[in-house]
Amino acid sequence: MVGGLEMENGVRRWLVNVSQWNPSEAQFASVISLFPVDEQTAITRIEPAIDKYMNIHFCSRSKRVVLPWESFQSDMHSLLHAPFHKVGPVHLLTSNLHIDRYIKFEDKKRALVSRLLQYSLVHEVLGIPFDKIIIHRTAEGKPYLKNSIDFPFSNFNFNVSHHGDYVGIASEPLCFVGLDIVSITTPKQETELEFINNFSPYLTALEWKNIAHAGSSEDMLVEFYRYWCLKEAFVKAIGAGLGYGLHRLEFHHTNWTGISVYIDGAESKKWRFSLSKLDEKHWVSIARGLPNKADELCCSNLLLPELRFSFRTAEELISNVS
Repeated sequence: MVGGLEMENGVRRWLVNVSQWNPSEAQFASVISLFPVDEQTAITRIEPAIDKYMNIHFCSRSKRVVLPWESFQSDMHSLLHAPFHKVGPVHLLTSNLHIDRYIKFEDKKRALVSRLLQYSLVHEVLGIPFDKIIIHRTAEGKPYLKNSIDFPFSNFNFNVSHHGDYVGIASEPLCFVGLDIVSITTPKQETELEFINNFSPYLTALEWKNIAHAGSSEDMLVEFYRYWCLKEAFVKAIGAGLGYGLHRLEFHHTNWTGISVYIDGAESKKWRFSLSKLDEKHWVSIARGLPNKADELCCSNLLLPELRFSFRTAEELISNVS
């Protein structure tokens, strides 16, 4: 059995401020070439580039559905091909879907740094040579290690997130882990309240009350983003997409400490959460949860204090991979 110290060795919390990395096109291409062909394609392919929560609207009969950006790519196919009785007649509201092609350098930069973090973490924790690492993704988009090796940890998993200036990764040896980063952006084509109202189907009455009483419109926006950050971290931890109703989750807290989740009205003791402010614009959340058949060691692992994030630079990660 792996001991407590070894368990802690499987825990990582890394962040990169991508705004501080400004490679030339030649340097960027050189770094991309270090990865397998399928990863190169994933980084450079043309896809929708949308602000994480802005203007992604679908219509299902009388109700508009707003999709979080990190779920958008993986859920597009399943939503459009879902049984009729589940979603009704769905069509894309092109007038509200302001999509640039995935050619923005900043988007590609985040995607590349995300891969650098994943490969560096797997190499450091498990000792697999970089050129032997095989990372696949579930249908819902959660990355996982495909290598057939004897893992020192029974449930090693990791999760990534990027928004605004930051790209991050978190790993756990036993517990499920979900990570979400939000960049608080003031809406440009609607008021803060109108923007938040788009997400009202995914907020409980208590959450909406707390948002409404947060103070100014700017305070309400920050309060909303904090709730949304936690909901996304949970859904990403369990590897779910749109199939999991965010309205089922209700977060309780005391000044955003001692955070707990109620699922379908009942408090869950199987989850722990943390929420941290990175700077004036960015917040990051971690969700950790127990697998269905968690043993005593796994339960004790869940109770460990949340590890602080450590900062990495893109240059540091590149030197590790090269």
